[in-house]
Amino acid sequence: MYQIQMGNTIMIADRVKMLAEEKSVVKQFYVRTPHYFKDRPVVTVTVSTEVATAAYVVFSVEESKHATGETIFKVSTVTRDVTEANNEEYWCDYVLIGELSDVPRD
Repeated sequence: MYQIQMGNTIMIADRVKMLAEEKSVVKQFYVRTPHYFKDRPVVTVTVSTEVATAAYVVFSVEESKHATGETIFKVSTVTRDVTEANNEEYWCDYVLIGELSDVPRD
């Protein structure tokens, strides 16, 4: 995980492997950061693969309930062609930018 902080604003970036136990048209993964944010941070997500041919696109980025000391986002993706379900390896690159807070938001 990469972090750059200037004052009370932080940028966090990383690459996460999206795993699929079985063939699926929907893939999900979780972004976890050990920080609380004053407001919802700006979240940028891209999905890529080096082995499969089916493209997956992001359809949802949901902020989960805050766990102790961290913020969690669930990212959901779906293939553009629902007949091309697979269990190939996909990667998600993400960037979060936001203002830090000492306490979780409701």
